[in-house]
Amino acid sequence: MSDTREGYRSYTADGSWWTVRTYGGTYWVVRVRHADHGGYEVVQWFDKYAKAGWAAGAAAQLAYAQGVADAKARMVGALHGALDEIGLGFPEPSVPASSVPASEVPSEALLGDDADVEPPQ
Repeated sequence: MSDTREGYRSYTADGSWWTVRTYGGTYWVVRVRHADHGGYEVVQWFDKYAKAGWAAGAAAQLAYAQGVADAKARMVGALHGALDEIGLGFPEPSVPASSVPASEVPSEALLGDDADVEPPQ
């Protein structure tokens, strides 16, 4: 998703982006988005730094990690959709052939042909 209002771009799927804001002599890394009433609103405060470069580096790492996560989610969604289209999606679980609880099935039946083998303790 890209938002080009006022020359800015949104770098996450939800329309927000990581940036640095100053408050006093402290540099804060925050995730912001355009507010419905105009201006910006803070979505998430990350951390504070003493130097602008440190804060900018953290904001860049957070933006990259979020971009990778968003891209992976899109790719997984597209893959599952494509598999469903060609009939290779997740099959519906089958209904059990018997409604007898496992606790009522004789242990010999659970062991199959190897009934003489002792089950693990």
